[in-house]
Amino acid sequence: MENQDPASQAPLRWTKIGILAAVLSVCLIAIALLGFEVSRKMREQATAGSDNIQWTLAQLEVEFLRLEGEVDTVADVADLSEVRRKFDIFYSRIDTFRRGTVYSQLRDQPDFNDLLTQVASGLDALIPLIDSPDSQLMANLVPLRAELTLMEPPVRAITLSGVEYFALKSDESREEVSLTLMRVAALTIALVIALVIVSIVLFQLYRVAQRNAEEVRTASARLAAMVSGTLDAVIVINAEGLIVEYNGAAEYIFGYSREEVMNQPMVDLIIPVEYRRRHLNGMKRHLTEGISTVVGHGRHQFFGLRKNGEVFPCEFSISRAQSASGPLFVSFLRDTSSQVAAETELMKARDEALAGERARAEFMAVMSHEMRTPLNGMLGTMELMGDTPLTQRQRDYLKIMETSGRLLLHHVNDVLDIARLETGSSDIERRPFDLYNVISEVVDGQRAIATRNKTMVEIDLDAIGHPTVLGDQQRLRQVLLNLTSNAIKFTREGVVRIEAERLGDSDILEFRVIDTGIGIPEDKLEKIFDDFITLDASYSREFGGTGLGLGIARRLVNSMEGAIGVESELGDGSLFWFRLPMPILSSAPPPQLFSEPTTDTSKGLSSLDILVVEDNQINQLVVEEMLTKEGHRVTLANDGEEGVAAAALRRYEVILMDISMPRMDGIEACRRIRAGDGRSKDSRIIALTAHALPSDLEKFEDAGMNDVLVKPISRNKLSKILDIKHAEQAPKPAAPVQSATIDETVVSSLFTDLGAERGNKLLGSFLAETDRVVGELVSEPEEQDSDLIAKIHKLAGSASLFGTIALGDELRTLETMGKSGQAPEMRDRLPEIEAIWSETQEALNAFAANSGAA
Repeated sequence: MENQDPASQAPLRWTKIGILAAVLSVCLIAIALLGFEVSRKMREQATAGSDNIQWTLAQLEVEFLRLEGEVDTVADVADLSEVRRKFDIFYSRIDTFRRGTVYSQLRDQPDFNDLLTQVASGLDALIPLIDSPDSQLMANLVPLRAELTLMEPPVRAITLSGVEYFALKSDESREEVSLTLMRVAALTIALVIALVIVSIVLFQLYRVAQRNAEEVRTASARLAAMVSGTLDAVIVINAEGLIVEYNGAAEYIFGYSREEVMNQPMVDLIIPVEYRRRHLNGMKRHLTEGISTVVGHGRHQFFGLRKNGEVFPCEFSISRAQSASGPLFVSFLRDTSSQVAAETELMKARDEALAGERARAEFMAVMSHEMRTPLNGMLGTMELMGDTPLTQRQRDYLKIMETSGRLLLHHVNDVLDIARLETGSSDIERRPFDLYNVISEVVDGQRAIATRNKTMVEIDLDAIGHPTVLGDQQRLRQVLLNLTSNAIKFTREGVVRIEAERLGDSDILEFRVIDTGIGIPEDKLEKIFDDFITLDASYSREFGGTGLGLGIARRLVNSMEGAIGVESELGDGSLFWFRLPMPILSSAPPPQLFSEPTTDTSKGLSSLDILVVEDNQINQLVVEEMLTKEGHRVTLANDGEEGVAAAALRRYEVILMDISMPRMDGIEACRRIRAGDGRSKDSRIIALTAHALPSDLEKFEDAGMNDVLVKPISRNKLSKILDIKHAEQAPKPAAPVQSATIDETVVSSLFTDLGAERGNKLLGSFLAETDRVVGELVSEPEEQDSDLIAKIHKLAGSASLFGTIALGDELRTLETMGKSGQAPEMRDRLPEIEAIWSETQEALNAFAANSGAA
């Protein structure tokens, strides 16, 4: 067993010594206190106070007997004065026992006190007789003697009771003295034992000190051997910069022998000329001001100077130690020439690899253009050809050509997606979004194919409700689309079911796409996620291969730090599952979800009184128009203060509350409504926000809000969250072409909900207002960070309403930076909004012109 470190044992030794010292101190203090107590008891015994009291008790009976004798010997009136004197003496004795403080303990004894009271009462009764004239007293001597005779027993009992009591007290005092002496003896023995233990401990400590000294000598020798044998140079200098220790590795690295450098200035020997002044200034600052950026701050990269004048890269660290002669600085230095050369080669190889990757990306971009351009030309020409008179056979040929061309275009797009995923050029986004909406959009996009296959697609979110989740919406949509389209492709006259479930209490969501199709052979399951998999000849002839869809799904799930898998039996369908970290921010009860249109049963519901608290006038008009068209009665409030006042005066069934507003924000307004006694105290309050972080959603809930509606707002969203009336599921128009600047679906929905005239008016107001606010943000931003964040949040709300993707993303990013303590970076990024807004204006104007809105 190895010896323990002496340094680690020292605190334990001192703890033992401290405990023993404390024990000795307690013993000494206890002996001193007991000795003082013994001395006090002895002094009490010496004063014999109890003897005096006992003598007084005995005298009581003597004085009583003298009074009786004097009464018995009265011969004439002249003797009555002596009787009165004896009576007064005895009466004073009794009164002393009744009132004296030294007899209080006696009076506390019930028997003694009763006897004393009896005698005192008898004497009090005789006072009138004693004080009567001599003739009367002379005539009543016989009755007086009779009364005194009756007092004899109680007087005797008082005397005996008092003597017995004080005798017991004397015995108790002697016993206490004896017990105290025994305690002193016991403590003395304990003190002797403690002194013996202290002697033993001190002897052990002496032996330990000897052993530790030997271990220190051994450790010093071992350390010296390690320093001399280490591969790193070890150089020790004193406060004057002179070398006091120099090991063999230093001799090898620098070329100087130990004899050449000892007690020589280090700076003149091993530090390049251009760095010497920097070294000297740093040492001076450290010694005079205690400032150091090198000593005690880990490893540093530097350059050393060999004896032959060669300058080489090195890595070193410096620590400070204290010696009797002053501070010492211990340097550990390693020659990194080979490492630097290897890193240079590695960087060169990396640069070449990056150049090759860039060349590959450029090649893919060129091929994308070169392949998609003729394909688009072919497909467009075939579409035009379809409008010309053709025979049935020609139309069949044209359909085959068009199908093959679109399949080829799909494969080209898939190859480009794979290239982008493998190069990591697409960043993962984490934003709140409505999970049900994403799944519904995927199902709606595949309904036509499912109808052709006579397959029904179902959605089951019963396990998690209708949640708002945090994650990458686009990547999730792509994975679900690939898995769902694959399931529909291999299912005829069956069912494809999409499920989502939260795993336990974690933030992991499991998605499942289940079909009743042809299934997958067991030996093909491991390869199903590879690119262009064909299961077998017959499978391929009827259905074709899986293409790149499943391979892309696997890459997308892996990029989101998830997992994907499949379970299947041939002829019995398949279950594709994947799990993603996707926290649920809020959840409502799940709606009835089917792939086919359902009849709206809520049209007969009565309209509601709704208070809209929103400072953005454009948003006010849009929300008011949508709610009014649904048959509701709407009241507008321009900020939180107006909203609180309105909610106090009138009962509203629902309050739509914007979050970021001047004077009073939505969170504070909600708190005041809940805490007050207004008529809308218990109304349902729904937060309106363009961008909500998870921490923000917690604040909304803590303030008393019931739900959150994330902008952009549509009639369908409003109907669902109000649980009043779901939008009728009319046939959907063809999806417009999307750009990275605006979401034309959102803008189209806005014009559909409000009407062309109203939508055009609001679009004009939005363009003018946003142009003004962007100019202020770029040229004259608010000085206070909170005011600037509020303005950005307000603009983000309007931007989301009109589906401005790039502008909305940028504004939400700026808002998140501001709220997460990155205000300086947020301000530095403000000028970028101007270019994004310029592109957004062009896109909105172009959309308005193409759709006839303007």
